[in-house]
Amino acid sequence: MDVSGRNDSADRIARQCLKQTQSSFGINSQQANAIYSCLWPSVLGYAHLCHKNPEVYTEEYISEALSNHFLAQLLLLKSDNKVDTIEPCLVPSGERVYLRKWRESDASALFKLASHPELGPRAGWMPHKSVEESLNVIRTFFANNHTWAIILKESGTIVGCAGYHCSDTSNIALNQDEAEIGYWIAADYWNQGLCTEALSLVIEHCKRYRNISALYGEHFIDNPASGRVMEKCGFTDTGIRKNCPKLQFGSEKEVRVLSLSLSDAAEHRD
Repeated sequence: MDVSGRNDSADRIARQCLKQTQSSFGINSQQANAIYSCLWPSVLGYAHLCHKNPEVYTEEYISEALSNHFLAQLLLLKSDNKVDTIEPCLVPSGERVYLRKWRESDASALFKLASHPELGPRAGWMPHKSVEESLNVIRTFFANNHTWAIILKESGTIVGCAGYHCSDTSNIALNQDEAEIGYWIAADYWNQGLCTEALSLVIEHCKRYRNISALYGEHFIDNPASGRVMEKCGFTDTGIRKNCPKLQFGSEKEVRVLSLSLSDAAEHRD
């Protein structure tokens, strides 16, 4: 069975499970579709297992496992009183990574990455000093619909962060229909193209679902690798060199500003 075939099979099983969950708990179609969108990476994961070992991972096994996933997601949303306000995860999935919203349960994983002494200063923030600090970041700076954890498809491991800032919270002056992108990847995953793939997903999200005409990004002059990530995704040098006083770290350092027009943006992959 080819990839599209087993994805269709997984989709069919998943929607059957979701229909049962929807009927049992009285949720509407919009809420059901939102839950389905959030859990689509899990659906693909089970489809992959079924393809590799169909004798063990049968349709019955997958059906039961997905039913448990849908039920757990629904109960989580109900317990947080968010079942009426959840938004579908409108972020395309890449070949090796996908993006999802940050969760409070990610605090330990975030601290493990963000406490690295070289990571934060490259991106304009200080290394995290405790799990509590990482939890606070998730509850504040990451508590929105445009900042996502970068997840490895193969293992489900959090390896970084990607998203965009609107004009009111950006480090550079922007028009209302423009945004500033941001990203970082854990030190153990540098130079593997994962950050480029994640940024391409952010760009695709902005093109398809947000009324954004152009994206901007900046990097410290002494961190050219970050600039190459943007360039691989189609960004070009604006010629602007400036300081970013809003940065937690390195506000006195000069940054290079790049931009990408979404009206004529082409896909770029490394």
